[in-house]
Amino acid sequence: MANDHSADHSAVHDHDEIRVRGARVNNLKGIDVDIPKKALSVFTGLSGSGKSSLVFGTIAAESRRLIDETYSTFIQGFMPSLPRPEVDHLENLTAAIVVDQERMGANVRSTVGTATDANSYLRLLFSRLSEPHVGASFAFSFNTPEGMCPACEGVGTVSVLDRSVYLDMEKSLAEGAISAPGFNVGDWHWTAYEATPKLDVNKKLKDYDDEEWEWFLHGGPVKEKRGGSNQTYLGVEKKLRQLFLDRDTPPKQKHILDFVDRVSTRETCAECGGTRLAEAPRTATVRGKTIGELADMQIDELLEWVGGIDDPSVAPAARALKDMLSSMVNVGLGYLSLSRAAGTLSGGEAQRVKMVKHLGSA
Repeated sequence: MANDHSADHSAVHDHDEIRVRGARVNNLKGIDVDIPKKALSVFTGLSGSGKSSLVFGTIAAESRRLIDETYSTFIQGFMPSLPRPEVDHLENLTAAIVVDQERMGANVRSTVGTATDANSYLRLLFSRLSEPHVGASFAFSFNTPEGMCPACEGVGTVSVLDRSVYLDMEKSLAEGAISAPGFNVGDWHWTAYEATPKLDVNKKLKDYDDEEWEWFLHGGPVKEKRGGSNQTYLGVEKKLRQLFLDRDTPPKQKHILDFVDRVSTRETCAECGGTRLAEAPRTATVRGKTIGELADMQIDELLEWVGGIDDPSVAPAARALKDMLSSMVNVGLGYLSLSRAAGTLSGGEAQRVKMVKHLGSA
């Protein structure tokens, strides 16, 4: 019995460490190592000694590959095929979460609040307690049609076109008043302005009356006859937005990218004031604060505000939000706000945000 108990204890103990045998990824030369679980392990060494190859290229890579194998064959068909790392044996490997110092990308819809899920808890509080009542939590999300500002579509800023860059008021359309790709005299887009009866292509732009100017900038869409074909007329400002700004995928041609850089700037949305939200969710309040005002608070100040919520109907959400905010303060991010764009975080800030997101919920 004693021997059996000792064997069982040894088997359990064996699972307390990750065993790597014969790792040969990149410049590793058959490395054997045992890494204890439930402990902090530090990998040190000279540059190029293989630290990243062991941690990321071997252990984390194999963990991801094994997780991917749990998906159905159908789902795996849409996923990248990951080769097994060059290693003889990996034992007792569990799910690995990589918290690196890579910046979080430039997705304009990603903020500290969305990256950590703190926004989800805050929206839940407002869905239950806001005055007036607006609706379910998705009504307070700037990433849903119900919650987003219609003017900026939930990004908080709008593109403003500098007309002085692409319009020459001293010229007529026939003289090349529009300076934009595809709008040279005779080009396809230019012919729409020649086809509309509401504009005189030989009249200088500075001489347009208010009605002509509005039609030139913002008119349409409307079908216009040109010879034997139809041409869709769209005001030049609306047309430029359609062609170069309001696209699912940004243009790739360098001359178009250069034009967009010269002609457009981003400004705070005048309708929502940068809160990204529609009128109803951005004006509803809880304890005298709107959700936009709370998102703009420093996290340490927001933590104090959340601590004042004692309504039992939202106790679980309030507690989860407090835990999340406390974790952010504890890792030195109390000076940030939930509305801070994720793409503006430094590498170190991004790493700590990921740490709170992944390890704080583990």
